[in-house]
Amino acid sequence: MRPAYVGNQSASAATILRSKRPILPFFPASLPDESLASRITRFHIERGNATSRETYSELFSTSPFAMSNLSIPRIEALAQRLPGDPHVNLEKLLCEGTLLPISRLFASGTTNRNSIDYGRRSAGESGSTRICLQCVKEDVSQFDTAYLHRSHQIPAVSACWKHGQILLDHCPECGCPIESPKDMTLSPWQGCYCGYRFELAEPGESDYVASSTEKDIARFASFVLAHIPQGLVVNTLPRLLRERALEMGFRRGKEQVDRRSLQTAMESHYTPTLLAQLDRAYANGKTKRLLSFLGVTGVAIEIPLSRLLLLSNYLFQDAETFLAKLTSIQPQVAGTTFIQPPSTGLHSAIPVNRNTDGLNTLVERLAMTAIAEDLSIKDLWRQHYGAMKRITVAGSKNGIEILKKAIDRHSSKSAQKRGRSSAKVHSRDADWAEEIKKTATRLFNEAGRPTRVSFASLVKNTEMRPVTWPDAISFPQTRAACKTLQESQWHFYARRVMWAMARHHGEAVARTVITEATGLEHHRVTDVYNYLIASAIVPIAPFTTQLAANGITRDWLGPCPGKTYQKVGRGYQKTGVRISYTSPVFAGMA
Repeated sequence: MRPAYVGNQSASAATILRSKRPILPFFPASLPDESLASRITRFHIERGNATSRETYSELFSTSPFAMSNLSIPRIEALAQRLPGDPHVNLEKLLCEGTLLPISRLFASGTTNRNSIDYGRRSAGESGSTRICLQCVKEDVSQFDTAYLHRSHQIPAVSACWKHGQILLDHCPECGCPIESPKDMTLSPWQGCYCGYRFELAEPGESDYVASSTEKDIARFASFVLAHIPQGLVVNTLPRLLRERALEMGFRRGKEQVDRRSLQTAMESHYTPTLLAQLDRAYANGKTKRLLSFLGVTGVAIEIPLSRLLLLSNYLFQDAETFLAKLTSIQPQVAGTTFIQPPSTGLHSAIPVNRNTDGLNTLVERLAMTAIAEDLSIKDLWRQHYGAMKRITVAGSKNGIEILKKAIDRHSSKSAQKRGRSSAKVHSRDADWAEEIKKTATRLFNEAGRPTRVSFASLVKNTEMRPVTWPDAISFPQTRAACKTLQESQWHFYARRVMWAMARHHGEAVARTVITEATGLEHHRVTDVYNYLIASAIVPIAPFTTQLAANGITRDWLGPCPGKTYQKVGRGYQKTGVRISYTSPVFAGMA
């Protein structure tokens, strides 16, 4: 049975006038549980476009970009090219094809329908697209096409709710990620670069069997996504989970949750291995305040969607009971339009040598990079996608095997070399590392306009320098200190904004006076300024202390992680659309 398509017979003149572009001749109708990114890829295939750039230009009037499970950049342009009201089209595309409904449900303290930025942070998107091999085979048999299932992309879901198989985010043969960076995902339809065809796979019965716990999580999450009541916006979920935990006996004193006992019970139920796989903070050892939000009342806290799902699944077990409880305590939000979804089951690029022996050179370079940076094959695909793609295309899965052998060969050589050079650590390495720490303290606390504290600036501003630059063999402690103490670009932006705010503290000045005084990129610095204002932060030195008290550490990822900003300078590309600035809605500050 071929999938149906949306025709253009009902196109309105108002829509055409507003979009200034003709209505699309067709756009694939959504298949059961299909993601919007999948529908866009099917449009590309059915349209017969030679390159993805043609499809992006036709749908979004822009160059290729990464598809998100929560929202699609410039999705408004696509909504205007579909027949009907663009606003209704936009809401329908978001609710039926993305994870925004479940993100809204779990976005505690955030009721604004446009809070995509919080959704990206709460969902903790990893840039991976997952598929179930059995679903691919069934979809091709039933619909004559493969497609991406929305329920497979939910954070904390690692198994197919229908077949109980482990979801794949990479090719079983060569390890190539299914998702293409900054482009649409084509491999489920066209196969991997190494020639592997997902729809022809014949995995053994025990190859991808998920555990019973993983299956329970998948069924819980998929049911919630498919049956979210229309118009339901929850801003009291932590309170509901807190009350449920107290009902189950996780009580300390009269009305406090025994979070330690609850965490221990969750570890016993899920196992630490599975929790580390599904919760990034837990995997990084940040378990001390894992459930601290259960002890907070009257304040909204940003909590990863995966953790809320795991906790909700553990406390309620049954998704239908969970949704019924939410519906009973949460009134519908008047005046808010929602479309009910259908209830259906740091590294630079590696230079490429184009000569005839370029492939062997590329393999050697990748192998050396893997050894130097301790990267696995999966890490190489993520950080050096273009080079890995070329090796796979040229040598099929044998190319990856050659790369693995090269890594093993260089590993043994490196081990021998380290054994011979272990005594070459410089005698002043520890002293230089201590001086680096003093330099970092001085740079972060010195008066005047802040400058970015980077690896290079730490070395440059330290008077004691046994050599010009600390190499990995002679100065391991010094390099480790520099990497630990350097700050992210966003942390530097926050310090510079704090400095500009302090200059006008107590004065009634326009926002632009502050942002222009920083001398930084306008859009990014404006978002940082609005975030600091929403945090009610006091611009008093030392700024690092104030920032740390508000959860802004040296490795801060910014106010809107995942948000795509327009490139500046020579990288700027005109879109032909003038968009007025709207401040993002930050979690817990709405």
